[in-house]
Amino acid sequence: MIFIDCKSLTAAVGVEVAAHDNLAENSEIDEDVMNDEILEFRVTLTVSHVNHSSHGMHIPSHVSPGNRVWHSGEEVMLRTDVGTWMVRIVFRNGSPRFSAGWNKFARDNKFIVNQKLVFTLIEEDDVIVFDIQSV
Repeated sequence: MIFIDCKSLTAAVGVEVAAHDNLAENSEIDEDVMNDEILEFRVTLTVSHVNHSSHGMHIPSHVSPGNRVWHSGEEVMLRTDVGTWMVRIVFRNGSPRFSAGWNKFARDNKFIVNQKLVFTLIEEDDVIVFDIQSV
């Protein structure tokens, strides 16, 4: 079992995290069921996310493809209603983040400070995809 304290994680990394069924605080997630659930996290964009000289955006540590760890240099697809972008994952202080390609993605989508986004992790045909919706 994995236990997630959503309030502590939100305070630590500045993003809200939840599974598809809106986990409560200190929720218990069965690892065997994790693959069948859609993982998502929510972000309120800051200046550093949209200033076009950003170093990317952190991904909550519990959000990973197929119950495995991220690999530095791994590419993922970010998909919005505007289009799709390939972005590389890198690590900073042991945390995965979107990096190479993030600034173009943010610029092309015309994101603004305080905009709220939901990132939903999906695996499609050996491609890791984050569907992103503005809320």
